[in-house]
Amino acid sequence: LGFRIATHPVKWILGSSLVVLICLSGLLRFYQEKNPLKLWVPPDSDFVRDTEWLLANFDEGQRPETVILTADNVLDPEVLYHLNEITKRISLVNSTRGKFQTWHDVCFKIPIIAKYTVRERRGLDDGGFFDEEPSTRMSMAHFEPSVHAPSALFCEILNSFPKDCLLFSILDLWKFDSDLIRIQTPRQIAMTLNSATLSPVTGHPMNFSQMLGGVEVDYMGRIVKARSVKTTWMTHVNFTTINMGESGNDVGTADW
Repeated sequence: LGFRIATHPVKWILGSSLVVLICLSGLLRFYQEKNPLKLWVPPDSDFVRDTEWLLANFDEGQRPETVILTADNVLDPEVLYHLNEITKRISLVNSTRGKFQTWHDVCFKIPIIAKYTVRERRGLDDGGFFDEEPSTRMSMAHFEPSVHAPSALFCEILNSFPKDCLLFSILDLWKFDSDLIRIQTPRQIAMTLNSATLSPVTGHPMNFSQMLGGVEVDYMGRIVKARSVKTTWMTHVNFTTINMGESGNDVGTADW
């Protein structure tokens, strides 16, 4: 082989170069995969199938943006006051690049039903439960409007509610009122947190204890202290305007 190469060097150089060029032609189709469904999830999984169906039929979704605040005790009124000031500043953020947009333009919105759920809750607390027949109360407990009501009627009622941004925050308990938060005591804050099951702002069920970390409880299991608090803003995503191959996940994002 060495004798042949030495005898016809030009032919071997050209042949070797041709083989290398043929192999390099694959680079013409090379691209960096950023679609998270293809990066991290098995392609034949139920999750991929269901997600692709949702994207094809609904085209919309939501993306969480999270801030975690830590302190010796985040249930201190001064800590919550400063968190509320940060939250309000974020809500006032706007973009001046291209089309002018505010936070309200890009957030994920949900129907506000506090006027109805709070009133129903008050009715139960006032003893209205005993004014109704047990059979009526049981039938109402098993009634799910989105399932049992006609779709057209349910959607019409749902669209009639005012909508506002979805935000998961324990500040919701004081309706983001800085003055009200500041006059609370740590004991009052803990009592409000332990008893709340509905968002006073949106009216939807909400587990506020899940937003806390480093929790300390008393002998009855009630939260008395926490070292971190999580606030999550939900943004609206229109998948028809997003190329997942360009704006998805970068390689190595899970290395941390």
